[in-house]
Amino acid sequence: MDQREENLLARLHNVGAYLSKHKAVVAGVAALGAAAAAYAAHLSKLPAAPVADIDADSTANRRAGATQAKDASRTALAAPATAMLNALRLYHQARYTATGDVQHQQTAAEMTVRRPSDLKDGGMATGPLQRLLGRALTLLDTLPAGALADYNHDAAKIDRFRALAAQFGAVAGAPRAARDEARTLGESLGQALRAARDYVKNDLLPAVGLLADDNPEFVRGFRQANRQDDRRGGQSARPAQPNPPA
Repeated sequence: MDQREENLLARLHNVGAYLSKHKAVVAGVAALGAAAAAYAAHLSKLPAAPVADIDADSTANRRAGATQAKDASRTALAAPATAMLNALRLYHQARYTATGDVQHQQTAAEMTVRRPSDLKDGGMATGPLQRLLGRALTLLDTLPAGALADYNHDAAKIDRFRALAAQFGAVAGAPRAARDEARTLGESLGQALRAARDYVKNDLLPAVGLLADDNPEFVRGFRQANRQDDRRGGQSARPAQPNPPA
């Protein structure tokens, strides 16, 4: 949240606190009581304190942790995946030589990777890497048992590759998910702030105005609570207003 949003949040809570403090006055006018109840529902969607104080650090930590887990998984996967892709490439090249089936030739070309660093962070992008791994796993499902034995891949190595690929698949999208979560939080909070601000202006303020003649002190106090000071710390530093008559 920026400073203006923090001050708006403080103003909206000041308004809620003022209405709660003078609930007897509010309850005395049916339309005002209904407006205050609706406003309370708006307030329930807002945090009690600026989100920057509550969530920024934890969001950053989640993103950093997710990125570290993804990078560690890529590093652990890189060498075994390189070996597996080379095994699949050579297997399908041999099948093409034996059968002349161009599908094997095309499959061999798909499995091209030069060295483990191509698969580490900073090499192949996450999306293409996931597609390549998915293709390799699909090919493994179609091979007869022992098909890769001549290419230095027994069942244990194949199982290890499957496990590492699954682990990477589980964490690959986590950094983006954390980033999207933070963006969604900011967008939904902004919408809730604007909705509450507009409700005060368009609905609550006219309802308070019903008491302009009978209780002008209450109306003045409400308007004071609804003032916003956009200087840093200005909103929270405003002095409390005297109580109007109940």
